[in-house]
Amino acid sequence: MLTSLMFSVLCVTLNDCTPRAEKDLIAVFENPPQEAKPVMIWQWMDGWVSKEGITHDLEAYAEAGLAGVQNFQVGGPTQTDFTYEKHPVGSPEWKELMRFAMQECARLGLTFGTHNCPGWSSSAYPDVTPEYSMLELVWTVTPWRAGQRSAKLPQPAERLGFYRDICVLVLPAGDESGTGMVDLSTAMKQDGSLDWDPQGKKWDVYRFGYTTLNKRDDSTSPASGAGLECDKMSREAVKRFFDGYPSMILELAGDLAGKTLVDFEIDSYEQKSQSWTPLMEQEFEARRGYPLRQWLPVLAGRTLESAERSAQFLADWQATIEDLFAENYYAYMSELVKQTPGMRLLIQPYGEPLDPEKVASQDEDFLLCGEFWTNPADWGGRSIYKMSELAHKLGRREVYAEGFTCWPLNAWEDDPYSLKVVADKVFCVGINRLMLHAGAANPWPWAEPGMTFGKWGTQFTPGSTWWKAGGAKALFRYFAQCQALLQRGEFVENQVEGDLLWIHRRDGDIDIWFVSNQKTDEAVTVDLPFVNGLALDPGGSEFVVLHGDKRLPVTLNPGGVRSALALSSGQTLDGAWTLTFPEGSGAPAQVTLDGLTDWKDHAEPGVKYFSGTAAYHKTFQASRPVRGDKVYLDLGEVHNLAEVVVNGRSCGLLWRPPFVADITDALWEGDNELEIKVTNLWANRMIGDEFEPDDVVWGAPFRYTYAPGSPVIGSMMREVPEWLEKNQPRPSQGRHAVMSFKFFSQHAPLRPSGLLGPVRIRETAEN
Repeated sequence: MLTSLMFSVLCVTLNDCTPRAEKDLIAVFENPPQEAKPVMIWQWMDGWVSKEGITHDLEAYAEAGLAGVQNFQVGGPTQTDFTYEKHPVGSPEWKELMRFAMQECARLGLTFGTHNCPGWSSSAYPDVTPEYSMLELVWTVTPWRAGQRSAKLPQPAERLGFYRDICVLVLPAGDESGTGMVDLSTAMKQDGSLDWDPQGKKWDVYRFGYTTLNKRDDSTSPASGAGLECDKMSREAVKRFFDGYPSMILELAGDLAGKTLVDFEIDSYEQKSQSWTPLMEQEFEARRGYPLRQWLPVLAGRTLESAERSAQFLADWQATIEDLFAENYYAYMSELVKQTPGMRLLIQPYGEPLDPEKVASQDEDFLLCGEFWTNPADWGGRSIYKMSELAHKLGRREVYAEGFTCWPLNAWEDDPYSLKVVADKVFCVGINRLMLHAGAANPWPWAEPGMTFGKWGTQFTPGSTWWKAGGAKALFRYFAQCQALLQRGEFVENQVEGDLLWIHRRDGDIDIWFVSNQKTDEAVTVDLPFVNGLALDPGGSEFVVLHGDKRLPVTLNPGGVRSALALSSGQTLDGAWTLTFPEGSGAPAQVTLDGLTDWKDHAEPGVKYFSGTAAYHKTFQASRPVRGDKVYLDLGEVHNLAEVVVNGRSCGLLWRPPFVADITDALWEGDNELEIKVTNLWANRMIGDEFEPDDVVWGAPFRYTYAPGSPVIGSMMREVPEWLEKNQPRPSQGRHAVMSFKFFSQHAPLRPSGLLGPVRIRETAEN
């Protein structure tokens, strides 16, 4: 029997008496592993990359807490408007840059993944020839009169000079029974001429063949990487494709393949279906149990045997195409990828003609991925439900999502708080590995914010105001902590019907609930089946982790104070403030404010159009709190982030409401020096720049046809100016923002900015 002394000694020896499972879970939450951290979708825009830019981006990603990058080679008229490619895909210079990027990832402890071809959707490259491309069934129908003895059958359509015959079938004209069909494939001569005695009947002569669909990736790939899409139903064609671009990437990676280079991706399938492959007849009969050829006229619009039987054939035909896409494209591509140990295939298995479950069930090593948008919020959203449902059904631990894609009407509008609320929703659906959309590689690290992914995407760039202020590091840590727990154990259930969402996972005998309040204007206190009195901030979230009846100390609110906490009304810090601005921002060194007002309403243009981080200064009187009491600084309304510094001591970065900081340990008796560093978004500076002379050649104004009224949403950079490429002084000295897409005109409305308050010192006593 252990005495209490012996038990105490044992506990000290084992560090503490916390069960191992609890300690492991808490440790993972406090220090999320690499696989729990988000990944950046990293686009190289028409080859405009540089070694300096690569290093700058990747070091910023590593410092901010990302796991790695998912690389895309992007081009095409809807993404870029540059007059030439900087480093053509496959060129010696491009290869050197790709190799360098992977080496830099290895140095920084980042992973590197890439799409399986330039552009996206789906698998194309210049070395794909027509016979190995996506193919289409084509035909002609020639009436054969009674008594006619010969005819020259017209060849069905061909593309790119490529055509192959399949068969020649004749059917009695007007007879839908299918009886009397004759196969004259061997009777037709090479020039299409046919000699045949119809024995006094009228016939329809079908000449079936196939040609290339001429499906290409020109709209998304740099011109140097664009080519025909490979045949998705042919293992031979997929292998020939893989021996081109993917094998080149593996060769460039060298011994980093399977270590730093960890995946190839097939993005959302957007190339539609194909209707033929050279082995289609054999594949169809093997799967469906009857010959295909005699039913081909149904594909040409003929009813055979009966409407019901013809409909059944069409269903069998579609099922065969789905099978071949799943097996000969996705599963075989995965097989080829996994020949390199440590490599896996990341897939977004949706789009015509895919059956997502049929694809996903092919290989337990598939990394399943959906997508979601911030605006419009319903774009892509169905895929995350489907992918989560499939992952739960198939017992997959991870569910990826390409996330925060955004249309240009909301460019530069998001901050860490707005992104957090969107992420919370998809976490409750079942997503637990975010790929951030997107961070275009910036070849000009001296220019901010720099390159963008054309007109698309939330701008996850190190040149963003909130990134530089520490918001990216705070947000990505939040994502990593959530994902660290949401990847554990097995899915149990979730609630996604309203404004209060939650998901439940079970890790052994530990239950993990993640709860989200989607109301961004209201704090709530709720009773749930697994916890009573749970307090959530506006847009707030929390983990409830139970080991039996014991709740583990896992909190998502470090450095802040819940709005539900009872605080005194406190002392308002009114009167004058000194506001200082960074050098070179276009703003004065400092201004004096009579009170707290919005920057956009200031008479000084440098303040009105300022974007970045400016600091408020004030001296205030305070007394040291009695023991056990806490003192807080409540900032009221803030746009968009704030760091509170009292007497030179940082009291934390506040990036979501309530903007309340614990300042207890930083207070002095008497005079205290207060600094509040506030960061807004890029939009106002971009708008202000439009009152200055331009120094970039822009393309034609771009109309956005997806939005009502097809509004003009900006212009693409037409040429990269010499001053930008060579880091020379900018001709238009009054301009400060540099980007590859002009999103705003001088008439655009300015966004709320700065510290609006009221700022109050408030107190509470700890229980």
